[in-house]
Amino acid sequence: MDEREKAGWTVVAGGVLINLMLAITYTWSVFTDPLAETYGWTHTEVQLAFSVMLAMFAIAMIPAGIIQDRKGPKLVAFVGGILIGLGFVATALFATSPLVLYITYGVLCGAGVGLAYVTPIAAGVKWFEKKKGLISGILVFGFGFGSLILAPVAQKLIETQGISQTFLILGVVISTLVCLGALLLRNPPEQKGVAAFSGRTEFSPMEILGSREFWMLWVMFAFSAAAGLMVIGNIASFAKLSFTSVHGMDKAAAASLAVWAVGILAVFNGAGRIFAGWLSDRIGRPRTMSLMFGLQALLLWSVLFTSGLSPWALFVSMAFIGLCFGANFSLFPSATADAFGTKNMGVNYGLVFTSYGFGGILGPLVMAFMLDSATASNGALAVGDYATPFLLVGGLVGTAALLSLFAKTGGATGSKK
Repeated sequence: MDEREKAGWTVVAGGVLINLMLAITYTWSVFTDPLAETYGWTHTEVQLAFSVMLAMFAIAMIPAGIIQDRKGPKLVAFVGGILIGLGFVATALFATSPLVLYITYGVLCGAGVGLAYVTPIAAGVKWFEKKKGLISGILVFGFGFGSLILAPVAQKLIETQGISQTFLILGVVISTLVCLGALLLRNPPEQKGVAAFSGRTEFSPMEILGSREFWMLWVMFAFSAAAGLMVIGNIASFAKLSFTSVHGMDKAAAASLAVWAVGILAVFNGAGRIFAGWLSDRIGRPRTMSLMFGLQALLLWSVLFTSGLSPWALFVSMAFIGLCFGANFSLFPSATADAFGTKNMGVNYGLVFTSYGFGGILGPLVMAFMLDSATASNGALAVGDYATPFLLVGGLVGTAALLSLFAKTGGATGSKK
């Protein structure tokens, strides 16, 4: 291993630590019921905070990418860690209304996550030009896997310390570790990268916005993200309802087992990032996208059936949904680098990632609106009330699978030559 690779793996280590902490994003379903019960909020009010956070996450990646490409990743990620801590602490101290929650958790935490998330990816792929898929997968592995650790920790803290104290404790710990990881990040001394689609060296942000490839990537990512985020935002509540009403468990046992549904999804979410990155380096991004999106659509369409078989069947379903969802986070950054080069990777991927923010609004809010409507009509939720949202977002990710069949590994056709 030469000196460049050693330096590159140090960057990867810092990126993995950061993403392990950012995985708190995927534990939101653990917080939803306690927030609703403590403050008397509706599902829609609570889920809107998650959607605001995801939207700010995506929006913040654009300025973060611009600064990281020009000034380096260390400062950007460090500021991101500080903002996450401030957001969690402010939520603990001041979020007694939905509007305040949207500002503290949604805006502050979302911006912090966006700043900290893009920098390891943009920096990491610049160190490993021939392994972009695998390196992207390793870097974002922690974002998926970390919730396996953080979800049970958050659940235990909520039970023993209460919801406000949980936000306070997690804010301090997560902020500290993100800032430590940021200190390991830096760009390589020189940047190489030829956009595989056209033979051009690099593409500017304005050029990619005029390309067909950009909009193909954007739509596919938006639809797949909407599906995955809808599941992540609701899996704990759905699992508890399924375990109590279908399988006859008491509420305490159902709540404990539901946390494992979150954890299992998290493990495979992380594994899917590495697996899809490795696979796409070998068979290509479009083929891997078709495989993952198609499987995810089938799983979403059948989730009510599998949940009715047994809790273990639901766990298996969540494992594969996590695998497919996690694939997005190695496939799309590596496809962006393939298409448009690595020099402007931070801002270019930030633009592609705005689709994730759109999906974060669409998926969770569709589910929340439908569940609130069912509650208003029937007085209480039933497992069957989840059927229509799952079918709907399954259709979205199925559409992404069809679109991936037309994705090319050629040039950015809308860009200048």
